[in-house]
Amino acid sequence: MAEVDKWTIDKPDSSNWMAWKFQMRHFLLSKGLWGLVDGSEVLRENPTPQQEAEFRKRSQRALSNLVMSISSSLIYLITTFEDPKAAWDAVKGHFEQNSVVNKLMLKK
Repeated sequence: MAEVDKWTIDKPDSSNWMAWKFQMRHFLLSKGLWGLVDGSEVLRENPTPQQEAEFRKRSQRALSNLVMSISSSLIYLITTFEDPKAAWDAVKGHFEQNSVVNKLMLKK
């Protein structure tokens, strides 16, 4: 279980993926970081050094929140990423790919 600024969010697994995704989205929204994770906020063209530094700082904060919110058994999914969107997509792909496979298996 991760305690994020006094919020308690269970680490994601196959049984709670949808709840974790919902809670993390809203946690990151509350911190003003969700745009960095969903890709809607990107570094503008020709940023000033200050704008670039602020963007990088916020991006690192978003990634750190993701890293700290998943179990150590899933860290391998995101260790190569420095971009929070790529990390989110990797975790999402892991759980949602499994969900699709499970649904297909249930139909048989």
